[in-house]
Amino acid sequence: MTVRQAGRVLAGVLVALVVVGCSGSVSLGGDLDTEKLEDKIRDEFAKTVEGKIEVSCPGGVKMKEGATFECVATADDGSSRRVRVIQTDDEGNVRFEAIDG
Repeated sequence: MTVRQAGRVLAGVLVALVVVGCSGSVSLGGDLDTEKLEDKIRDEFAKTVEGKIEVSCPGGVKMKEGATFECVATADDGSSRRVRVIQTDDEGNVRFEAIDG
């Protein structure tokens, strides 16, 4: 698979995430464990995308039900998509979905 094809596949996977969303628990004391979240997002993409996917989320995110923030997933070809993370409670449970555009 070429780098360009990997980017197109990443875009398709992210569109699929918009439809189904994903969830998990990522807590570390009073802050979300965003490194663990990055791994979860990367693992989700790895199910359908070949090649390396880098995910970057902000650090120091406090756990708060209903709070949202964004991460960025980037494919080998440099294409990237934003991923919205929604905190479903104040215990580190989240769901995430790709943001179109």
